[in-house]
Amino acid sequence: TAKGDFSKALEQALPGGTASTASTAEQASVDRELSFSRHASSRLKSRGIELSSQDVNDLADAVDRLQGKSARESLLLLGDNAFIVGVPKRTVITAMTRQEAVGSIFTNIDSTLVVR
Repeated sequence: TAKGDFSKALEQALPGGTASTASTAEQASVDRELSFSRHASSRLKSRGIELSSQDVNDLADAVDRLQGKSARESLLLLGDNAFIVGVPKRTVITAMTRQEAVGSIFTNIDSTLVVR
């Protein structure tokens, strides 16, 4: 399932995860794509945000676009969710629902991208 694929990728990307059991090709794919900080992983879980493999791919593509513009820390809006991403390290720093983001003030970001 998409949820299972995401959970596996997330577990492999986190320090102390099961990366050692993943094949080299799988780990290289995870490393090139996107990582999630422990804080972001906690927020996804506590807020009930489930990302499909397509969502993760869309976030990774968005980070590619932001890197092309030399962005450093960005707010990404994807569907019903919002993410703060450290672009140079390709790391999702935190996640929230878009409804939670309404009225919030985001500081120390240099760009915003509405993905979909």
